[in-house]
Amino acid sequence: MGRRSQIAIVLLTVLAGVTVWYGWRRYSAPVPPEIACTGLDPEVADAIETARRKIHADPYSAPSWGHLGKLLRAAQLYPEAAACFAQAGRLEPKNPCWPYLQGEALRSRANGAEAVPPLQRAVALADSTGTLAPFLRLAEVLLALGRNDEAEKPLRHALEIEPDNPAVHYNLGLLALEHGDLSGSLAHLKRCEHSPFTQRKACIQLAAVYRRMGQTEKADHYSRKADTLPPDSNWLDPFLADVRAVGRPARLEEIHRLEKRGDYRAAVEQLTALIQDKPDERLYIALGKDLYKLGDLDRAEQALRSALALTSDDNVRAAAVHQLGRVLLTRADKDAHHNPQQARAEFEQAAACARQVLASRPDHAMSYVVLGLALRRLDKRPEALEALRTAVQCDPNSADAHFYLGETLAEAGQIPAARASLERAQECNPNDPRPRTALAKLKD
Repeated sequence: MGRRSQIAIVLLTVLAGVTVWYGWRRYSAPVPPEIACTGLDPEVADAIETARRKIHADPYSAPSWGHLGKLLRAAQLYPEAAACFAQAGRLEPKNPCWPYLQGEALRSRANGAEAVPPLQRAVALADSTGTLAPFLRLAEVLLALGRNDEAEKPLRHALEIEPDNPAVHYNLGLLALEHGDLSGSLAHLKRCEHSPFTQRKACIQLAAVYRRMGQTEKADHYSRKADTLPPDSNWLDPFLADVRAVGRPARLEEIHRLEKRGDYRAAVEQLTALIQDKPDERLYIALGKDLYKLGDLDRAEQALRSALALTSDDNVRAAAVHQLGRVLLTRADKDAHHNPQQARAEFEQAAACARQVLASRPDHAMSYVVLGLALRRLDKRPEALEALRTAVQCDPNSADAHFYLGETLAEAGQIPAARASLERAQECNPNDPRPRTALAKLKD
């Protein structure tokens, strides 16, 4: 056999081996999970399908698997997202991002213990990077599972990385409380009572600690403060920074951000565009609320009536009717100066809306407030006082209920009772100037 023949045989053997290896690699390549896209926003479904096609084209790309996982995580398809992050972790075993995201997705499942092993892998991989998130997330999961002793080590490590992080101090406060260390718990909780990431839950825990210490006045102070605070924001997680929704969910998230910063005009524009794409009763209710805050009462009423025309769901109807009652009440107040007859009809309609909600939601405090204010303007003071007192009973921490009860009592000449209600309103919401102004006007 000549030299050329030998070389040809070797080349053919190598080529056959490469072909077999490549065929086996393609045959055994990981396959992205099947996703039931029924009911998903079309843009979300398209993005998911595009990401799946990229994986079919390059099944050994960890970033492609990670991208699909992030889309699924944003769409709240947590088990499917966790499976994608697990595969990305197998392809890039030294990257702490993938086991972290796998654990983060699994923690929302019924058995949060499934999140512990991947988060522990993320902690091991991130140990020398100075990254806080894996340690804090692992500690949160362990605390939720009641594995307090295991949670202390990652929390202490997180504290070394960021000594002033409010979420770390909050969880250390919980841990100290579980161990019966009340003074230590107070020290940590005080460090996070003013952060937008922890302030409300810190105040709730501070009330619990002070109550266990027998300091009732301080406990009541923090309990009332917690009732006036908005929900806490999630702590800033760098691994979730690019896990963003797409399509309609992304637009809803943007609307929520606009509303939180008080840009109701931009929120109205976005809601209007979404409704034009696909009318939805909840979007109409959100539109009605934002238009109400802008003072555009006619359009707010129109949006809320559109919501009622679209839905038969009792909860949605109750929300729309309650908001409609508020709109009618506010407009009646404005019309009272130049068109008393029309205003009276609107007060009657507002009262009817409140009664409609209360027929199915007898503990809805703010509907009693609407009813009380409407009856007050209709010169039905005894009935108004009864409604406002019921509002206070339903929600003893409602600053509005106490304030309007105090105002109505003052009009009735019941000054001591009015003062007590207005002082309680001031306690419930110290930032509201109305109770202070009303108290200054009271005369014994």
